[in-house]
Amino acid sequence: MLIQVSILRLIRFCVLILLAAINAPAAVITGQEPITVNLGSGANVSYLVFNESTLATTPIRYAWHYDGAINPVSQTNWSGEDLFQGVLSASVETEYALKVQTAESGLFTDFTIGGKQSEIVDPNSSSVWTYWISGGSEFVEYGDTGSFSFLVPAGQWMISPSYAATRWISNGSYDGWTIAGFVYPGTNPVGYYTDLEGFSQTVTFGTYSGLDPQGIPEPASIALVALSLMLLPILREWKLRYDT
Repeated sequence: MLIQVSILRLIRFCVLILLAAINAPAAVITGQEPITVNLGSGANVSYLVFNESTLATTPIRYAWHYDGAINPVSQTNWSGEDLFQGVLSASVETEYALKVQTAESGLFTDFTIGGKQSEIVDPNSSSVWTYWISGGSEFVEYGDTGSFSFLVPAGQWMISPSYAATRWISNGSYDGWTIAGFVYPGTNPVGYYTDLEGFSQTVTFGTYSGLDPQGIPEPASIALVALSLMLLPILREWKLRYDT
């Protein structure tokens, strides 16, 4: 009898855990290193990060490799759209195959990675899929004071004031997606940018709330990796000398 009660309690506990997981709210995953998926080929690499707890238990970082600063097909800078489409097509045959669904408005509603579907977002609600960028540059076609281009600080995330087709990636740049709350405040500018000519520009695109996608190595970590790579030949020589 006691054994049966214990089994029932165990089953009930497992069911509660499962229900909690199913009903878990959207959230950015913190404190975990992302899984890196290498795709494509070339001397340059740009990253596409997805950080959403209903999509995966760990942030997913696609490392897309390519050559040159210019897309030979479009004859323009490689864009965030090129990065996104490159990952979509190159990841098909991997366990981290990326898929996306959009609403009638064209805004993203959910992503699927390797068969795991994220929470479905209603673009008309208060939470939306939010586009973040780091490094590279941005061409804003409809800024409050006209069209302009500006450099994006590397090593820190910012919400893109434009869209992927006019976001120019570069070697080491990051694009990222999270689910974040969004409120459109009307005419209050919330973005201030210095364009490539040195003029201050403002862009009205609403107010987002929520953490950034994480996943960018800290400068100290990058330096440590570089130092480790420099020391490898020395350590290898030392090992060969003292192992013989």
